[in-house]
Amino acid sequence: LSFMLPRDAKPFSSVDAALIASILPDLARAAKLRNRMAQLSQQMTLGMAVLDRLAQGLVVVDGQCRIHYLNSAAEQWMRVGHGQTLRASQQRLECVSAKYQSRLQQLVASACAQPGGAAGSFELKMTSAAQRLAVSVMPLKADRSTLALRPRPLALVVITSPESASALNPQLVSDMLGLSPTETRLALL
Repeated sequence: LSFMLPRDAKPFSSVDAALIASILPDLARAAKLRNRMAQLSQQMTLGMAVLDRLAQGLVVVDGQCRIHYLNSAAEQWMRVGHGQTLRASQQRLECVSAKYQSRLQQLVASACAQPGGAAGSFELKMTSAAQRLAVSVMPLKADRSTLALRPRPLALVVITSPESASALNPQLVSDMLGLSPTETRLALL
């Protein structure tokens, strides 16, 4: 940022210099905020790329099962084949079967309960074959700076196929999602 005058203009006056001096702290603060926003954006992009590489479906929901985030695996599972059992309908996560939907809603409500929601899981049997999905629900901790800004509690729904072996490092999952060892084991079921 620079302040310039046309060539034929008079030099800056003391009034001009005082005005510039008065706005410099604000300009410096704006530049710092812009740099911090760029860093946060880069971290978010990197985090989203990592989550999209996971084989497990990850869905972040609120207490009413409204979807706030789906990773690529969850989107694909709901689009190809698993949509007959688990789907996103009107921006809400739901099970096609009323029995499974009731269990999902129970677990999400429990995970979003304040304070310190509880984690849980259930097995969802596919309608067309002997395949099954493991659905784990756990609270997202509000101590993360981005979650602390959200007024309502959120839950993480992890969808895995027990038939497909998971090669995820439990410590990596724990570090990435800020989960306790018990929550990590539950997420990797």
